[in-house]
Amino acid sequence: MHLTESTVEEAALDWFGELGYALGHGPEMAPGEAAAERETFGEAVLEGRLREALRRLNLEVPEEAREDPLRRVLRVADGTLVRTNRAFHKLLRDGVEVSYKRPDGSTKHDQVWLVDFSDVRANDWLAVNQFTVIEGSHNRRPDIVVFVNGLPLGLIELKNAADEDATIFSAYKQLQTYKAEIPTLLRYNAALVVSDGLQARMGSLTSSEEWFKGWREIDADFPPPSPQPSPSGRGSQNFRGGFDFSGLADRARELRRDQTAAEEVLWELPRDRQLAGAKFRRQHRFADYICEFFCNEAKLVVECDGEPHSEAARQKHDAKRNAYLRSQGLTVLQQAERLCADWVE
Repeated sequence: MHLTESTVEEAALDWFGELGYALGHGPEMAPGEAAAERETFGEAVLEGRLREALRRLNLEVPEEAREDPLRRVLRVADGTLVRTNRAFHKLLRDGVEVSYKRPDGSTKHDQVWLVDFSDVRANDWLAVNQFTVIEGSHNRRPDIVVFVNGLPLGLIELKNAADEDATIFSAYKQLQTYKAEIPTLLRYNAALVVSDGLQARMGSLTSSEEWFKGWREIDADFPPPSPQPSPSGRGSQNFRGGFDFSGLADRARELRRDQTAAEEVLWELPRDRQLAGAKFRRQHRFADYICEFFCNEAKLVVECDGEPHSEAARQKHDAKRNAYLRSQGLTVLQQAERLCADWVE
């Protein structure tokens, strides 16, 4: 198959569709068309979708009180693009403060939320290709814009990997053009992605070229922390929906900071890919557990256990942990701290 930029674009849209996003084709949604969702090409927000989301996510807030947050989002501005983006991010993160009268005449101070962070399924997810924005004399058409509740939070610029003159950093340069020529679209942005269909890099509005970082996949050699389901398959204080979030992050950081003398000695062996070129991590979160040393390439976990591990309750915990880790295809090497020095030798 001959690879073109449109091929990459179509594949990206297919992946969004598989994830449950609604899909839109920019020219069909353009102002004046039957499926139009904007009155002019200068608008970046899909106002109808945002208005409906404000209603759906804030049912207890009267309709008239929801109008002010809508206006504030549509008119958000603070001098420069970066300051405006930060002002919008605060509204997105913290909600929009509103006040309104209760039936008894008292005043209610409340928050109107633009996005439901507790239940992502309650939001309206839409990916649109070839979304034209006209600002002043500039007419630009980004490859894919990702809307959440009508807000253009994501932008993806694609290039053809088969074209030697069109690199992934050509896409990065295109993003800089968008920032200069159609800032109205970028004032709402939360993530910028460039890709040629073979690799992808992601950054923020203020990221320089070097800070656009490679996209990490669950099965990559250098995976994101703990994508694995928890052993129980249920949520816990460290997991929601069976998947890891930040509950264990603080504990893992503490263990890295306060490692034992034996762990310090043992870490000197694999750190910086000194051991057969393999990448090891310290205090790596894997499902409900924190592994002292973890290598994804070798599917290996190394535990250097201190005196508390000799207690019966701890031994039972360790046996359960090891059984789960092995069920996930990992090899577990467990040794007492006093013997770890022999390993290093």
